[in-house]
Amino acid sequence: CRVLPSNSFPYLTHLALDTHCSLTPSTTPTLWVEIFAKVAEWGCALRAVELKMSHQLQVGESFLHDFLLAHGGTLKQLAFINCGVGLESV
Repeated sequence: CRVLPSNSFPYLTHLALDTHCSLTPSTTPTLWVEIFAKVAEWGCALRAVELKMSHQLQVGESFLHDFLLAHGGTLKQLAFINCGVGLESV
């Protein structure tokens, strides 16, 4: 496993994740948390994020809260495809 330097993607502004997970329960939320923690560590100013699942998944309020704390200052567009979002998160 190669370790990337902390400034690996300084110009990363758009990130799209098309995720397929056949495990039950899905490990995708944990994977997304780890990916976005790295992106925040790298100091990327994300402007657009698209998250797509192969099957219906409910996105947790805590994930949204933490994600927006880390990237809300630069984020202009956020899309969830085949994901549910609770009304309290909107």
